[in-house]
Amino acid sequence: MDTQDLTLYTDIAVLLARWPQTIPVFLKRHMACVGCHMSAFETVADAAQIYGFHPDGLLAELRAAVSQPAPNFSNPKELSPMNESTPQCLVCHVSNQEIPLLALSYRDTHFYICPQHFPILIHQPEQLVGVLPGAENLQAHEH
Repeated sequence: MDTQDLTLYTDIAVLLARWPQTIPVFLKRHMACVGCHMSAFETVADAAQIYGFHPDGLLAELRAAVSQPAPNFSNPKELSPMNESTPQCLVCHVSNQEIPLLALSYRDTHFYICPQHFPILIHQPEQLVGVLPGAENLQAHEH
């Protein structure tokens, strides 16, 4: 399929019907577009704006998915957004099997952080340099 047919102005419902192999992209990004009634009225650009993603980054990921074969819908692991591993805190590596984790999306990548380390992200982000890519650009929140 020609990925040039997929643009920022492609309706999400059309995209999902024509290229079902893009479904895992939405699931991995925790976007509720799959099955959403509004998908018929929203474009890729709209979805990126709604979820706070860079439109060109989302479009590139969707175009890469289009070049892949359609997923095997009878195999749930193929559709799982977290099939790589169990989510873990980016600081202490405790898993979501042990304690609840907060999902963090930064620079079009998903991370997890535990409640114990969440205040560091807010008040002392410099402690995350080397752990969270781009942390050196974060500013501490002042009361």
